[in-house]
Amino acid sequence: MNVVVDDQGEPLLMDFGCSSFVNESGHATSSPSDQLRGTPRHMAPEKMLPGSYPITLQSDIWSFAMLCIEVGYLFSIIFYPELIWSPGLHK
Repeated sequence: MNVVVDDQGEPLLMDFGCSSFVNESGHATSSPSDQLRGTPRHMAPEKMLPGSYPITLQSDIWSFAMLCIEVGYLFSIIFYPELIWSPGLHK
């Protein structure tokens, strides 16, 4: 799951998991299927061990949930820093 910002400043969600590279001759190539690709902290557990479990729609839902958690955490740090760093929360 990737967040890309368009020319108007609007965020767009994209998934490059099935993307391919295009070589100089214009032919699509991809990396070997057993190669780990992605951001580990956003990856569903089944993507960590390719071939051991099927990758399904739930894998994408997991990645989206991890993105939401990260955005929520960053939002709270920016707009509510007193809640994150309050000494009373860490007792």
